[in-house]
Amino acid sequence: MGQSPTKFARTTGPELRLRALIGPALEEFVVAPGSQAAIGRSASCEVCLLNEAVSRRHATVTARGLVWLLTDEASRAGTFINGMRLAPAVATPLGQGDLVRFGPWTFRVDVAGTLAGGGRPEPSSHGGTGLLHTLDDTGETQGRIERLPGRGTGLASQRFALLSECLEYLTAAADEVAMAEVVLDHTLRGTGYPRGAILTPGQGPGDVIVLASMGFEGAAETLTFSRSLLAEAANGASVVLGESASAQQPNFGASIAEMRVERAMCVPVKVGDMVCAFIYLDTRRGERTGSADSGPFCEAIARAYGLSLANHMRGLLERRQRELTGELESARSVQQSISPPSSGSVKHIHYAAHVEPGAFVAGDLFDVLDLPGGVALLLGDVSGHGAGPGMTMALTQAHLNAHLRAAGDLAAAVRSLNTYLAERSADGRFVSLFAALISPDGLMRFIDAGHGHWNIRRGGSALALPAEGRCLPLGIEIDAEFAPGCIQLAPGDLIVLYSDGVPEQRDITGEHFGLGRLDTALAATTHLGQTDVVRSAHDGVQAVFAALRAHAPGGRFDDDATLALLRFGSM
Repeated sequence: MGQSPTKFARTTGPELRLRALIGPALEEFVVAPGSQAAIGRSASCEVCLLNEAVSRRHATVTARGLVWLLTDEASRAGTFINGMRLAPAVATPLGQGDLVRFGPWTFRVDVAGTLAGGGRPEPSSHGGTGLLHTLDDTGETQGRIERLPGRGTGLASQRFALLSECLEYLTAAADEVAMAEVVLDHTLRGTGYPRGAILTPGQGPGDVIVLASMGFEGAAETLTFSRSLLAEAANGASVVLGESASAQQPNFGASIAEMRVERAMCVPVKVGDMVCAFIYLDTRRGERTGSADSGPFCEAIARAYGLSLANHMRGLLERRQRELTGELESARSVQQSISPPSSGSVKHIHYAAHVEPGAFVAGDLFDVLDLPGGVALLLGDVSGHGAGPGMTMALTQAHLNAHLRAAGDLAAAVRSLNTYLAERSADGRFVSLFAALISPDGLMRFIDAGHGHWNIRRGGSALALPAEGRCLPLGIEIDAEFAPGCIQLAPGDLIVLYSDGVPEQRDITGEHFGLGRLDTALAATTHLGQTDVVRSAHDGVQAVFAALRAHAPGGRFDDDATLALLRFGSM
């Protein structure tokens, strides 16, 4: 039922890149802008992770304009962002540099255009140095990396005082960089090491981001870190580069030996059971040597740091959700204020409709207008998702409403809206629209501007639709023509209008809902068109959406979905 409309490119945002930092070796995953990808063990998933700890369909990433959302699909082992486990079926915005875990893998997120405050912070100008490449010293550190000895009998009074002070300052720190500087300062004071840094995983293999550094005298070339030491600490163990190396160890460029590093320590910082940062210390030839029993103190500092990071990251996630929800709720309230009732009668048209947002707020519009010359029907879809398209929808609906009520000229109203959108849509956003004006005698003049999702049923069969009245979506060409087509309706004819979110909704395997399931759901409502016309239409809409929710994974829609059933004439 209905013809497939011509496809037009939708407004897209940034691509999403997922690079594995911890876990079995994987190629980088890239998810195209404006798309959706399933993550799981199943071979049908776009991001396939073959491990028993990963559910068949573990999670989903979805683009909503410039924002990427991650949703846990009720996975057995859970989905984590920066060590925080996500609640199932709750979409959470991703930020640049986030660490995301599925089973044994921890991925770093690379995505631009995130919500304000959405990503992990950049280093401050007075402590961090930014992205650096670690030193590949794997060959010359063999036999020198040792695990720290177990915890001692207790902390000296000075270290206890430093730890207490560190906890107090961490509580007051404003952001992640400030916390890193507090931790590094107290660690160096309590261990005797002359220099150190707080590191987080970087963009590429072997790269790190320096959140804070001290004792390096500001020279970038002296910021040298052992890749093998970091790799060992990434497994969750505190490690030390010992002093047992032979002086004949090979040199490879700016090596550990050339930097005269005699002892280095790396302690992982965990949020939950995920390594999010490292405390890295070293001492070089001719300098004072860090205390041999400083390991337990560093680990205590790392645990305090991890707890503070957990609280900070939890706050970031909550703030992202508040920002997203607040923005979308504002758009939703505008929509609701100008939308018609979900069912009713306007002159000779009896209808029921439902708009289901796919991204918290709908970019679809539906309206029924009582005009002097008849009844106007409007159903449209704004390209994109989220609050921006939702606000464009509200402007579109208001513009059409005002123009039609003022003049009652369908073609003139659509032309005016097209000019308005084309002049103001700098981001390539457009509107597909079905607009019709039905006179009391049943003559329906219509314009199908790139919509295509509609049909007319008479006696249970779908009528053939004329080729006239079809044109480009609105907002693409400022001088486009919009000539209406005509259909003569008979009493009892059922007009079926829907957006592409209905047939294109996918199930867990990726199969679309399709027009066949839409027909089946409507046919199952056998009393459509009987005595209570409005109730019949309402039951038909409910039947379709019940089938659509059963088809959608977890009952959540990929896109905005709208369906309207409208009966012409009295029964």
